[in-house]
Amino acid sequence: MELYGEKSGNTQNNAALFSTRRQATARPALDVLRESGELLRSIFNNAIVGIALLNENDFILEANQACCSFLGYTRDELIGMHCSAFTHPEDLDLDANPREALLKGVIENYVLERRYLRKDGGTVWGRLNVSLIRDKRGKPRYKLVLLEDITPLKARESEIAAQKRIYSTMLGALAEASHTPPSRDDSISHLANMALSLQEAGYEEVVADRVIKVACDFASARCGVYFGYDESTRSLGLVSVTGVAGDVKAAFANHRFPLGEELGIAGLVAGTRKSLYLPDVCADPRWIADDPNARSCYFVPLYYREKLFGVFALVSDRVDGFTREQRTLTDTLALYISAAMENARLFTEIRRVYEMLNVTREQLFHAQKMEAVGQLAGGIAHALNNQLTIIQACVDLQIRRIPKSSPLYHALLKIRMAAWRSANLARQLMLFGRKHPQFRVVLDLNGNLEELREMLERLIGEDITIRFELSSDLRPVMADAANIDQVIINLVLNARDAMPGGGTITIKTENVQIAEPCSPEQDAPREREFVCLTVSDTGTGMDGEVMSRIFEPFFTTKEPDKGTGLGLSVAYGIIRAHDGWINVKSKVGSGTTFEVLLPALNPEAAAGEH
Repeated sequence: MELYGEKSGNTQNNAALFSTRRQATARPALDVLRESGELLRSIFNNAIVGIALLNENDFILEANQACCSFLGYTRDELIGMHCSAFTHPEDLDLDANPREALLKGVIENYVLERRYLRKDGGTVWGRLNVSLIRDKRGKPRYKLVLLEDITPLKARESEIAAQKRIYSTMLGALAEASHTPPSRDDSISHLANMALSLQEAGYEEVVADRVIKVACDFASARCGVYFGYDESTRSLGLVSVTGVAGDVKAAFANHRFPLGEELGIAGLVAGTRKSLYLPDVCADPRWIADDPNARSCYFVPLYYREKLFGVFALVSDRVDGFTREQRTLTDTLALYISAAMENARLFTEIRRVYEMLNVTREQLFHAQKMEAVGQLAGGIAHALNNQLTIIQACVDLQIRRIPKSSPLYHALLKIRMAAWRSANLARQLMLFGRKHPQFRVVLDLNGNLEELREMLERLIGEDITIRFELSSDLRPVMADAANIDQVIINLVLNARDAMPGGGTITIKTENVQIAEPCSPEQDAPREREFVCLTVSDTGTGMDGEVMSRIFEPFFTTKEPDKGTGLGLSVAYGIIRAHDGWINVKSKVGSGTTFEVLLPALNPEAAAGEH
């Protein structure tokens, strides 16, 4: 029986048949909806960052397990609570302005850090990212909050702040010591405080000048000389001379002293780690300076445990110019200075490691965010694609049954086209979420580029020049050819859109070696070989804020009808699915460079795959 018969008497039967078929096709759609709902619930509950859904008045409607663990409440306890109930009283108004701007539509989201009170009474730090979900009329409906635990990071920041306060106090002591010689009664205490303040100085010349000046003032020395130790050459060299040095400075400035007794007194002192006093330099054959005003000298090593920093010498214009008390206090000063210099070195290293950890943490948070977005987008796209398949099948069935002259025929064609476009978007989202099947083969990237060359030249237009710089010995990769083609096309189109006034796109391939981070079992980083595909343009470039979001799905700086915001996110998802990654370098007004890195195959593996 036809769905649309010629006789009006069949209308009731036709309606019944249509209803029956609609119910039959609706059941799979309901199953898909149920599965997609379960998938979204699983992603929500298992996310490693806290996720909460709030109404516009900041009452909690839903919260995942990570959010509950962070605040110490159960899900049932959190639901219905107002955010102010567990926000630290001093931090309640931190988001007053951005919250108002968000509700007015001035900003799309805001990020801030503040303290929260756990149920057990503890205080924790959280970084929250708040965005707004609006209804069909554009009115605020819900707030989506991502909450990251940054308590360990804040604890470390507090430790560093405390250290800086200590260093500031020490620097004050140093300034005082540099202008006022210490009294004999509190010499050790004064020199100790001054030495400890050097932990923040950081520069060898600054340390040397200040230390030598104070030591000279105290010991009534004619001048002071500091020799710094170069660990790479295992030698000493002049760093600083303080006081009226005369020919002493010239004599020392032209020499480096390798460690060892036969090559200079400073080398001997550094090698033995023991102070050396020359009460009469004229009577000592080891003295090399031709200065009649230098009559006695005291050499003191600066070292901490096994680490040598250098040697400083005090020169007097009197024979036996330094008393036992002065030499003892100078030795004590050297111990404090050495410890302070080691602490300064450790502080610098800790600060460097902290900065590296901060960068790594930001990268990890971004990767986790992209992973969560990818799972969410991929899950939704998978469920949507299943429903669109049903729609397309039903539409195709009806198109075959309806005469082309029927008004419904053209309406169904529009529905089919809309479904096809939606399915294409869903497929792109699945590529980003790594839920699209791949067919990997041994791939010559240069060959793919040669095959795409003509099409790429057509895509970019006449006002843009495209240059290819392809390595002649490029290693093969294991990849899905169609997916890699999609990445290349997306990057080239992005470069084209960044050059509205024309310019140059450069596509380059090369083999690169990148050191992987060391594992506890490794003594040194292991080098891995990658194939690098670079796409550069001479366009408008990007600022830091845009660069931080370019791989997010649906994020775009183009006009609404000029792009979907999926091109770069799809490229990101494809490359991550191939165990590679994408680096981006850009500066406003100076163009953009994308580097795609894919693991290279060694010749034996490539031959085996073939």
